[in-house]
Amino acid sequence: MDYWPSALFPAPEIRWRLQNRVINGGQPVVGPGRLSGTIGAGLWVCEMSGIWLYQPEQLRAARALDMILDGGLTSIVVGTCETAFAPWARPVDPVPHSDGSPFSDETFYAGAAPVGTVVADAPLRATRIRMALPAGVSLLGGEAFAIRHSTKGERRYHVARVNGDEVTFRPELREAVAAGSEVHFHNPGCVMKLANPDEFFEPIRSGRFSYLNPVFVEAF
Repeated sequence: MDYWPSALFPAPEIRWRLQNRVINGGQPVVGPGRLSGTIGAGLWVCEMSGIWLYQPEQLRAARALDMILDGGLTSIVVGTCETAFAPWARPVDPVPHSDGSPFSDETFYAGAAPVGTVVADAPLRATRIRMALPAGVSLLGGEAFAIRHSTKGERRYHVARVNGDEVTFRPELREAVAAGSEVHFHNPGCVMKLANPDEFFEPIRSGRFSYLNPVFVEAF
């Protein structure tokens, strides 16, 4: 499956949201309305804007993607950089350059975005998993992560709260997860389809410039 080329099409503005998380039961005669959660806890929607195309290779790639996505018929894995929000592995001993020197401000390498591991089986639609992380790494809540499911492919989740090694998240697991499965934080992706094919690729201006404003919705 193709991956969204975020390095070629950097988006200044990105919004991830869960759509249709609740169902409104309507307004009763007396009292407030009642909300109910949907099965699956909603679908991911990813909205990107401000992707300007200045180079010929960008325009050619955008044209190719427009054909590959086929008006929303073809799925693609959409990932966005979460480096600023991901937990980071801090090395126990300072890591210098290959010649033993630090950076100009006397600091050393800070480590890398870690890979977590599921430590206990979790069923379909679970909203809690037990997760092991490398030494010195902890979660605070609000982090995004992805699990590459064997059938549903890569899926995105957001941490709601953390209690020891137990992590509560949304949406519900798209597929049962076995102990030992990897959890990725740096560039979590999700299998999605294009939701706005008519507005995805704007007209080319002066024969040289254009921009993309894709909207993706989680696909099954």
